[in-house]
Amino acid sequence: MKAEELKTLLHSLLSNWEDEVVEFKRGGKGFSTGEIGEYFSALANEANLRCLPQAWLVFGVDNKTHKVIGTVEQYRRIFIDFLRRFPGITRKKINEFMMEEIRGDLTEKQKYDKISNLMTRLRRNGKIVNKGSDKEPRWFYID
Repeated sequence: MKAEELKTLLHSLLSNWEDEVVEFKRGGKGFSTGEIGEYFSALANEANLRCLPQAWLVFGVDNKTHKVIGTVEQYRRIFIDFLRRFPGITRKKINEFMMEEIRGDLTEKQKYDKISNLMTRLRRNGKIVNKGSDKEPRWFYID
C-alpha cells in the first residue's frame, strides 16, 4: 500500500470508534509478543466471525481520544532520516527538530526525555556517534 492509501485508511479507521475489529494502542510502554499475539488472535477471530477480510491493530494512536501520538519506532526513523540529511548536526538543532516531530500531550521535559532516551538507545546500539566535543557535540548516523 502506498503512503497516501495508508493515510486514507488511517483516517477512515480514526473516524469510527474502536470496535471488535479495530483496536488502537498508544504503544509507548511496549508489549510482549504474547500480548500482541492475544490481540491478533482476538481481532482475527472477530473478523472471521463477521466474514471480514481483516481487522486492525493500530499503534501510535490514543485509544480514548483517537489522537495520533506516534511511536518510538516512528521517532527513530524520523531521527535517523534527519541525521542522514544533516550529518554532524548539533544537539541543539536535533532538539529543535524533534520537539516539533513528537506528538501527543507531552510537556517540553517529557519530549526532551524522549529524545534523550532515543539517542541513548541508538548510541548504545552503535547507530549514532558524537564526533564533536562535550561542549558542542556533532552527531552522525552510522550505516
